[in-house]
Amino acid sequence: MPERSISIIIPTFQRPDGLLVAARSVFKQTMLDKTDCTLIIVDNDPAASARDSIEILRAEAPENLRFIAAHEPDAGVANARNCAIDLVDSDLIAFLDDDQSAQNADWLEKLYDLHMELKPAVVFGPLITVLPDDITRHRAYFSRFFGRADRSKRGYIKHYHGGCNTLIDVASLPKKRPLFDPDTNETGGEDDMLFMDIEDIGGQFAWEPEANVFEHTARKRLNLKYTLKRAFVYGQGPCTEARLERNYPKLAIWMAIGAAKFALHGTRGVLGYLVKAEGSAQQIDLAMRGIAKVFFWKRINLYGAAALIKPPQDDPASAQLSHSGPGIPPDSPGR
Repeated sequence: MPERSISIIIPTFQRPDGLLVAARSVFKQTMLDKTDCTLIIVDNDPAASARDSIEILRAEAPENLRFIAAHEPDAGVANARNCAIDLVDSDLIAFLDDDQSAQNADWLEKLYDLHMELKPAVVFGPLITVLPDDITRHRAYFSRFFGRADRSKRGYIKHYHGGCNTLIDVASLPKKRPLFDPDTNETGGEDDMLFMDIEDIGGQFAWEPEANVFEHTARKRLNLKYTLKRAFVYGQGPCTEARLERNYPKLAIWMAIGAAKFALHGTRGVLGYLVKAEGSAQQIDLAMRGIAKVFFWKRINLYGAAALIKPPQDDPASAQLSHSGPGIPPDSPGR
């Protein structure tokens, strides 16, 4: 069977240095010598803060990698991904975020080999959190929160993860356009909704435990104020899915589960936090995911225009802010 072409997509939002790290890890991939590969970078900052980094990368790009860069000035995670999708003319799509990098040169090849073996709609790989050495309190919690682990063996899985570190079969995508729901531009969850659609039309998921990607977590995100907001949004997922399905008994069950989780984990978390017990942050996180199921309609904006940082008028340099992160599988205990 002939090799299948791949587009590697990196959406970027006010993280020009992170973009350099992510793209350079793509340049080293062994897969570039084995099939037609295209790198698609979409700068989602209205001020085009990635412009200089893109030109540096264009000059460094290997000859066996097609290089495409685009500017999507309407800030939003779905807008950035949709812009990239419009530029795809390959068989497969790999997503990598601008705060990540492939751990090894065979990252893409690992994803590809499993795809060729099983032909799933989506192959997922792990995320390994990289934290500053001086982050000691809640370190295990932050590592778990920003990372992605799965106890499944290599092969098919029944759940999905977030959109980063994935290899997607274009033929398995829904026909609707835009592919990613613009309503999620500031809340996130655009990848979860896509994978739910793929599942609904019979697409299968797979897990490649050796396709590791580093998650280079920004220091400004390493605090409970940030992670608990994200935990709340993640916790709304099951209720959002039930609402979209108009399955109101299921919605009521999830709300009841959420209330119980909030009572249980909230009590544990507050008591543990007061005595600085290890694991208290995780308990508070679970409590937030619980109460989010009760208030599933409450909107918290984290990305896109809500996260846009405009540089001071006397400072032309744009601030850096990552805009996306890993999702949570539907059957994860964290939900």
